[in-house]
Amino acid sequence: VKSYPIGVGLKEFPMYVGLLETSAIVWNPSWIPPDSDWVAEGLRGQVIKPTDPRNPLGKMKIPLGYGYLIHQAKGAQDLGNLVSHGCVRVMRDDLYDLSEKIIAARQADVSPSAIALAKRNKKTLVAELGSPVPVEITYDTMVVEGNVLHIYPDVYDRRKNNLEILREELKSNGIDEEE
Repeated sequence: VKSYPIGVGLKEFPMYVGLLETSAIVWNPSWIPPDSDWVAEGLRGQVIKPTDPRNPLGKMKIPLGYGYLIHQAKGAQDLGNLVSHGCVRVMRDDLYDLSEKIIAARQADVSPSAIALAKRNKKTLVAELGSPVPVEITYDTMVVEGNVLHIYPDVYDRRKNNLEILREELKSNGIDEEE
């Protein structure tokens, strides 16, 4: 189990919560802007190459389906903030770490030298994962990690910071709420 700091969707474009899956990891991805109001009129439907500074995806994307992605954050200022249009943003080194773990677990047919080359250049590399990898995205605002309770703001106003959820989280981690 590994945790990474992330940036998530803006209030008007909340991140998807539920079960998705990925079948590939893409280094140096192109971006095809969706037909959405937030995309500048002249960009919609174009293929924005990895070398184009207008491409917001960075060095890597992990497609999750339905237009949702895990992709590179613009910088540390993205982490812990509402910054995307529904995607999950992760720092490049963390994204590399996550992708290497997925590739190893799936024994994907992509060589370490091909990955190293993709990290150094702008040529697109796609690693097909064979069977899909399930990705569960949760929206937990009260989390026990390392026996420490962390309470985060309920940024999407989903009424997640309440006493009942707090008690469930403590109980599921073997913590007596009376202590």
